[in-house]
Amino acid sequence: MRITQSAPPLWGSLIIFCLSLFLLSCKKDIKGDTSVITDEWEMPDFDSRSIASVSGFVTDENGRPATGALVRFGIAQLRTDDQGYFSFNEVEVPRHHAVLTVSKDGYFNAIKSFSVNESQPAFFRIKILPKVHIGTFDAAQGGLVRSVDDLRIIFSHGSVMYQSNGNEYTGNVQVYAQWLNPASPDLVDMMPGDWRALDASGRLKYLITYGMIAVELQAPSGEALQIASGRQADIRIPVPSGFTAHAPANIPLWHFDEQKGLWIEEGSAVLQGDHYAGSVRHFSFWNLDYPTAMVHLDMTIQDASGAPVSNAMVAISSLDGPANRSFGYTNDEGYISGFVPANRRWKLELSSSTQCLNNTSSINFQTVGSGNQSLGVIQLSSPLMMHIRGKLLNCQGGPVTQGRAILYKEGLHYEVAADDQGYFSLSYLMCTPLQQSWQLILFDEVSQQQSLPISFMLGAGEHQLGDLRACGESTEQYIFLTVNGQTSNMRMPEDSIAHLVYPGISSISIYGWRRPNFTEYMAFNINDSGIAVGSRQRMGGINSNILSFINTTSQNYVDITEYGPVNGFMAGRFSGVVIGQGYIPQNVSFEFRVRRRR
Repeated sequence: MRITQSAPPLWGSLIIFCLSLFLLSCKKDIKGDTSVITDEWEMPDFDSRSIASVSGFVTDENGRPATGALVRFGIAQLRTDDQGYFSFNEVEVPRHHAVLTVSKDGYFNAIKSFSVNESQPAFFRIKILPKVHIGTFDAAQGGLVRSVDDLRIIFSHGSVMYQSNGNEYTGNVQVYAQWLNPASPDLVDMMPGDWRALDASGRLKYLITYGMIAVELQAPSGEALQIASGRQADIRIPVPSGFTAHAPANIPLWHFDEQKGLWIEEGSAVLQGDHYAGSVRHFSFWNLDYPTAMVHLDMTIQDASGAPVSNAMVAISSLDGPANRSFGYTNDEGYISGFVPANRRWKLELSSSTQCLNNTSSINFQTVGSGNQSLGVIQLSSPLMMHIRGKLLNCQGGPVTQGRAILYKEGLHYEVAADDQGYFSLSYLMCTPLQQSWQLILFDEVSQQQSLPISFMLGAGEHQLGDLRACGESTEQYIFLTVNGQTSNMRMPEDSIAHLVYPGISSISIYGWRRPNFTEYMAFNINDSGIAVGSRQRMGGINSNILSFINTTSQNYVDITEYGPVNGFMAGRFSGVVIGQGYIPQNVSFEFRVRRRR
């Protein structure tokens, strides 16, 4: 069966295919400016600012939650929770290229950039890339390193320097790298930025990738290294068999600028059999891409009842040739937006994840010009749709007025906010109608309580879960600091508090930052050797905007009053005299409670 929907003249007809499993239909309120604006995206705007909100889940290479990862967005920063979840609300960022950065020891930085819609929060699923050691060479002699994917990097003699000061480096060089296969369905979760780039003329373009790499150089001590000024390294990047027939003979090279959140054209590569060969003058993320004009596209996905389908995966692939596929995820309201190449025919597919794209439905459409275009509201009726509904109650049995729920199973996490009466609902597009085991954790943000994980067997169809208690474990996190009678108190979620750990160091750091401007802060170190409830831990340095940095004496100890498992909570207190700048005694006391990350 085929359904044809009328649309504005520049679109022609929007043709919707009914496959064996799904039926999609578009309402008639297709919206958006579809006028042809040939140069709207030509010159980037780096100055305009907007207020943006963003949330998402961070996972490691095996799909497990990346707990304790540092996430930075504008001037705000926080750590992912035990589900790998993060959320920022109303942060000022560049309007056309907001940048979100995720850092974790042993992994390359994960960076996402997007164009802000102030009325619609953004949502991401981010998979961080481990730094894989692919080889070591002597900097004085140069050498070849090669990954299991057949990524090859060739260094000439004396071509490495210290990144910190630019001085020549002559010892062994450890090379950490990853090749990102352009055919990987997880590419959009792993790659930095989006597909926007600045070409050699400084104009904004959309990229069609033929593969990318991440590379870092380190000394055995861990110190960062870089290609020496005026030198270069030769790279050989594999091209998958499905791409070689259409791969251009010459293709531009692009490196990723973490500050701008954009790819920058620099150099080119030549196709040699099943590899592209080129040279680079520094290492970061590098991308093999064909540039083209672009369109900003948006849509809203709903179920048959009009409820939003949140956190659903939207895949868009070109009908005009291979190597043109991109993915994104709807937010809590079922909304998704992003950039795609202009003046092409496309197939849009909806699914729950990359694992079941073969079970999806599709919509064919065409992008015209280079302005803003919208598919409007797309309603999805499917026998694979699961609906769960419930109500959050607090520890006293009353409705939770500010709460959320996280539904998860192995490799997949979904977050949904409750309304001010505690009601929540989630529409989820499954891979199979069969029942599966899911876990649900409920949060009461007002009383700072969360439930322990609740198990359910859930399948396609309606699930009324009834009243559920967001109660069982306190999520309270705070730091209360007093210096000579002057007090600075911080609490989550109003402020940002983090428990930081560093490899090879037998201490932990507790940090607090005052939102939204982060001009107030506090931090202190604790030795974690033998730490347990009732133990007294040696305190190291302490720092705050109301107290200059102090290396405390051997007489200063923190009493540990709570010490839960990893992702649980630890708490403690200190009161005593420390010696400040100018050897002046300072009366200091603090109490803290923070979620453990190690």
